[in-house]
Amino acid sequence: MGASWAAMCNAALSTLVRQPTFWHLAVFVVLMMGVTSALPAHMVSLLRETGMAESWAIAVPASIGVLQVMGRLGLYVTEHRVDVHATNRWVTLLIPLGFLTLLIGAGQGLWGVLFVVLYGLGNGMLTIVKGTVMAQYVSREHMGSLNGLLGLPIALARAAAPWLMGLLWSAEAGYTLGLWWMLGASVVGVASLWFAQKGHRL
Repeated sequence: MGASWAAMCNAALSTLVRQPTFWHLAVFVVLMMGVTSALPAHMVSLLRETGMAESWAIAVPASIGVLQVMGRLGLYVTEHRVDVHATNRWVTLLIPLGFLTLLIGAGQGLWGVLFVVLYGLGNGMLTIVKGTVMAQYVSREHMGSLNGLLGLPIALARAAAPWLMGLLWSAEAGYTLGLWWMLGASVVGVASLWFAQKGHRL
């Protein structure tokens, strides 16, 4: 009986991982976890490059944790008042918008503050979104196994992203090239979520 049940679960899982929706969500989760892991190790240096004062460049990143909590609370308070699928679509855009503010406002400290707000709120809400999308768009019964399959790719992305940011830094351009790469990766990640939703036929 146990072996038969396990075989049925494995067969169902095999079917699910062949669906395009699973792969769209896999790209979304892996890329977004990578780009949000790229910045913490470089945050102080990155904000200094925006022209932010030394003391603020050290103090402002400390607010990211508070902003993450605020973002999660916002989702909790509004979850019964807004469409969850629309929320998934739009809150994830805060991450690429954060990168874009840094690129637009290079050398201007106030843009660095805006980036921290967007990144903090977006990262907080992204934690919830990435943990629920497999259940919403692929399978509630197998969400644990499906998310587990992404464990190694996520770990590799989170380890490689900070290294890549450092590798792309230069004395002439600073973090500009790395930010463009992270912006591109985050846009692809968000687009992959949108494709998953489209494939799910909301």
